[in-house]
This record gives sequence, C-alpha cells and structure tokens, in this order.
Amino acid sequence: MRTWLLGLQLWHVLNNVPWHGSAHLKRAIQGSSSAAPASSTCPRCPPVTLAHLLALRDTLDLNNTFDAVVFATVTMAFWCQCCLSEVYVISTLNPLLHATQAT
Repeated sequence: MRTWLLGLQLWHVLNNVPWHGSAHLKRAIQGSSSAAPASSTCPRCPPVTLAHLLALRDTLDLNNTFDAVVFATVTMAFWCQCCLSEVYVISTLNPLLHATQAT
C-alpha cells in the first residue's frame, strides 16, 4: 500500500498537481499495517552473492539471446545495488563471496 501511495504522490509531483494526502494517508497506512495478517509479509531473503552470479552464468547459455539478456539484467541489478551500498551481508564479510564497494 505504501508503494502504491508513493507512486500516486509521484504522479502528482510530475504533473505539478497539489498533493493533499500526506497526513491522513499516513494514518491509513499505519492502520492497514497493524490490521494486516502475519501471513501477508514474507521473511527476508538471503543476500545474493558473487557465487550466485557465477552459478547462474554457468547454468545459462550466453549464446542464447534470452539467457544473455537475463544474465545482463541480473548482473546490472546486482552491481547497481552494490553501488548504492544496499547489499546486506548477515555473516562476516568475505571478499571472495561478497561484493565490496571497492569492486
């Protein structure tokens, strides 16, 4: 719900239309999150590592156009997240497995 409302707010900003929904919609989001069943949320997924990318590369046929596009999209998303410093490592950082900002 929060993402949908942020998209709606962005539409207002892009179209230079006043946005009057902040205060009461914030309360609606808080109320909806407290009323949501526990089954509506998913546990965090483990982080994607370089080992995952290598396993994917070894599995895909990069001579196949579709597989090449899939791999390009995955690697681009991975490295963009690294640049944004949003890679989350639960255990101790291992430079052989986890991407660092220096890479």
